[in-house]
Amino acid sequence: MAHNLSPLQQALAAWTEQWKEQPQMRLYRLQESWSEVVGKILAKKSFIGQYEGATVTVLADNSVWLNELFIQREKIVKKLAARFPEYTITDLKFRTGRRAQQTPKKAAEKREQEHIPALTAAQKEEVAAFFAAVSDPTLQQSLIHLRERQLALELARREAGFVPCTICQQLTDAVDGICEMCKLRAQAQERHAVTRYLKKHPAASYRDVIAAVGTSESMYAQARQYLIYRTLDHIYHRVETAAEQVMLASLLTGIEPRELTEDHVHNLLAKFARKAEDK
Repeated sequence: MAHNLSPLQQALAAWTEQWKEQPQMRLYRLQESWSEVVGKILAKKSFIGQYEGATVTVLADNSVWLNELFIQREKIVKKLAARFPEYTITDLKFRTGRRAQQTPKKAAEKREQEHIPALTAAQKEEVAAFFAAVSDPTLQQSLIHLRERQLALELARREAGFVPCTICQQLTDAVDGICEMCKLRAQAQERHAVTRYLKKHPAASYRDVIAAVGTSESMYAQARQYLIYRTLDHIYHRVETAAEQVMLASLLTGIEPRELTEDHVHNLLAKFARKAEDK
């Protein structure tokens, strides 16, 4: 069957086989199967909160449902062990507790879901075919569900006027057509370029930096402040290098490093050294 799969599907199959054994995925698979193990009524009043070693911890809404779970304890252990033999589940722990309250973000997502268009049969078949390589049925259904929801959300957002980001093609409602992630990534790259330039030219003014790498005044101030505070932190912890001392002195005074004498640097940074000693 593997020779009929695309390279992406083969990689997905290998990834899911490896990922499903991770603790987070094991817990997720247990939680997803809970209603099938104990029934829909009991599943509404309880949930799996933790899986560690051979023990599963179950939380119930109150002592009444906790008692019902305890009565069915052996039966539940056998069902879980039969469904997930590789987990070697031998024990259940019970305590009262409720699921986390719905956050405003989740409430908004739920309202958004009410207006999500339904996928066509062809779209659903395409999604199912893509995940056909996943051998674990529980994981396969979860992946299919997530992908179908993603596609439906994309349709809803396109109908609402979202357009592909001009850089990464992710849907966005930004007026300039650039999504927030791409803007943040561009800012990080710009900050890195400015910081790298100031390391080499600590006495550079804003005009020098903008002529060399092109940036905003606020980004110049951020990069300069970052270098100053990072070097001060090294001084306080007594791990600074001689080069960092010269760079800091140059950043603070605007004097070129080659024009700074050893005594000048020492006297300028003496107060920071004293703070480190007091610390």
